[in-house]
Amino acid sequence: MSSTIPPEVTLEQWRGRRSGELPACQHLHEATTRYDSVAKLLSFLLLCPVCGTERVIETQAYEPRFVPSAAAAHALRDAA
Repeated sequence: MSSTIPPEVTLEQWRGRRSGELPACQHLHEATTRYDSVAKLLSFLLLCPVCGTERVIETQAYEPRFVPSAAAAHALRDAA
């Protein structure tokens, strides 16, 4: 979670807020994901490009499993 204080919120409001209590900005948000490879968590977020604030919508346990096919292994070996 971002620690950026939105411009419409005072420092006192920011310090006194509880989680989820901060009013959302009225800007258009972008959806993005972040992967924490140590904790093996995939987080889905809404990001405000204007304020720089972000909100986690959902977090899921996720560990990518890649098993290369014989053709992919051959192509990787030839590329090296």
